[in-house]
Amino acid sequence: HLAFPEVFDAAGKGGFDVVLGNPPWERVKLQEKEFFEAKDEAIAGALNASVRKKMIAELQKNNPELWEEYHQALHTAEALSKFFHLSGCFPLGGRGDVNLYQVFAEKDRSLMATTGRVGIIVPTGIATDDSNKYLFADLVEKNQIASLFDFENRKGIFQDVHRSYKFCLLTLRGNQGNVKTSGKFAFFLYTTDDLQIDEKLFELNKNDFALLNPNTLTCPIFRTRNDFYLTKKLYQQAQILINDNCDKNQWGISFKAGYFNMATDSQYFKTKGQLEELGYKLNGSIYIKDTNIYLPLYEAKMFWLFDHRFGTYKGVDNRKDTHLPPLDSRYMKSYIESWYWVDKNDWIRRSATWNHNWLIAYRRISNVTNERTFVATFIPFYPVGDNVFLIFPHNANTQDSCFLLANLASFVLDFITRQKMGGLNLNFFIVKQLPIINCLRKKELVNFYVPKILELVYTSLDLFDFFEELWKDCELETRESIISQSRQNVLITSLKMNNISNGFDDNIITDNKTKIPPFIWDEERRFQLRCDLDALFGHLYNL
Repeated sequence: HLAFPEVFDAAGKGGFDVVLGNPPWERVKLQEKEFFEAKDEAIAGALNASVRKKMIAELQKNNPELWEEYHQALHTAEALSKFFHLSGCFPLGGRGDVNLYQVFAEKDRSLMATTGRVGIIVPTGIATDDSNKYLFADLVEKNQIASLFDFENRKGIFQDVHRSYKFCLLTLRGNQGNVKTSGKFAFFLYTTDDLQIDEKLFELNKNDFALLNPNTLTCPIFRTRNDFYLTKKLYQQAQILINDNCDKNQWGISFKAGYFNMATDSQYFKTKGQLEELGYKLNGSIYIKDTNIYLPLYEAKMFWLFDHRFGTYKGVDNRKDTHLPPLDSRYMKSYIESWYWVDKNDWIRRSATWNHNWLIAYRRISNVTNERTFVATFIPFYPVGDNVFLIFPHNANTQDSCFLLANLASFVLDFITRQKMGGLNLNFFIVKQLPIINCLRKKELVNFYVPKILELVYTSLDLFDFFEELWKDCELETRESIISQSRQNVLITSLKMNNISNGFDDNIITDNKTKIPPFIWDEERRFQLRCDLDALFGHLYNL
């Protein structure tokens, strides 16, 4: 009110008719790697965070000037963060790991007159990220979003910004109280000319946000208007996995980002070379010496849909390789090789709260442009790094969990997931708000999906414990379906190999113990099984 007395009165009331801005897109928290990139390449390129911290500590003796500069930058970042969190000036945007664009957006909004407009260029994360849910939900609730047009920087609109980065033109309207007009939205635009393509534009209102993202009221991302209509229909067929508003969690789901942090837990890890120097011998995928056991540490690039043996470190010289080679063979005794192994005792201590011999894992890093976005499977009960996200259905047995995995890995749900991801992280808040079918124990469905899921995932002996648990959960009729499926698997594969004998031994089933071997890997047959499951969920979602 001192600088602009014609706009604001002494009580702070009033506002500008138009606020335009391109605020900075930068995290407040000091990013050590970025800070040292132009100052000390060795520290910036450290193997992991643990090593980097040790190198920084040595600066006090080796380079006191850089040590002082680092601590001054650290102090500035911490002080600024405390101001945003504690001053009360930014109750909605000043939360968590603050990015400057969040607090600028909240400030711009507060400077706007009730009949005014704000137009700003900010990362699309303002509408899709969990860290912005309070600010964005308030904009939705007060119906202040006039339009949000999302662009991917593929054509270099901003030359100094990565070509995959997404930003938006966000227009806000003043809070007049009675505005009921829907906001206009468009996503995956490359130039402003794309705004002339009618099919890319659609409208969302408060009820749409409450249906599609009821927990966070964040914004789904639709390429076309038809994608919006289809997603809306799918959400009307099922309930979301966890509804925070009414504390509804039918499956008793909890989530975890692995069990071991790949940067800060490195003291628990041993490499192949280190274990073999200590006299350990490799048995399958496990290292053994006397009674001491080291288990393989699972990483996201080691598995794929219905496949816990997707990639192996065998023959790989660099752990940072993005893509791992597949196994040389898919026989039941073929095991993947990890880069690190963890002492079994350390693993048992960390995983004591889970009472099954398997895990449901999915890839944290993903993309809507990948072949599949939601990549999930069962993996053996082995240590897991934090680039693997885990889902624990505490209210479900192993048979029920097969249905949950089939739903999560279905083509329909993958389509929905693609409408919900604004970045490269498939975070828990996204998964919690996915619509999941609830008819898992209908007998005719159980006999259909359980044998198919089992054949897809039980392909090697390291998942035998999973098979045993599932077998105990199944009724006689389902067990008979599993046996029939096993015979089919062996017979079809044998015929393809011109071997008339099906090789199935009827004596492998006993009353007390089952010894059904892992299913034979047959790419063509696996594709058909996945199609059958996708067709099932197409029907269940009423397509």
